[in-house]
Amino acid sequence: MYCGKCGAQIADNARFCTKCGAPLENMTVAPGISKPEKVKKEKTAKVKKEKPIQDVQKAESVAMAQDKANGSAKKILKTLGIVCLIGLIIGLLTIGGYIAYTVFFDTLLQKTDKDKSG
Repeated sequence: MYCGKCGAQIADNARFCTKCGAPLENMTVAPGISKPEKVKKEKTAKVKKEKPIQDVQKAESVAMAQDKANGSAKKILKTLGIVCLIGLIIGLLTIGGYIAYTVFFDTLLQKTDKDKSG
């Protein structure tokens, strides 16, 4: 016997189709009848639900805000990096200048002390 819904072969004493689960109690397909043809369902075009314009505009504005926030964060980090680099350079120049100043004046003072004593 065959299922009248899906066409699968089933046992003669079955109450349900083992493939699609359709109840077989009300079917009039007798044992030994050849396999019935499957009924082809007409395919209907699925209509895609389009999002309302407001949702699309909201999503675009959120994306733009995120891009702007990411750009602002990058700009802030870049500025902070430049300020730190300038501070480091000024610090190194100050330390180098102090060392050069002390060495120069120590040498100068030592020469003047030698001149006075000698």
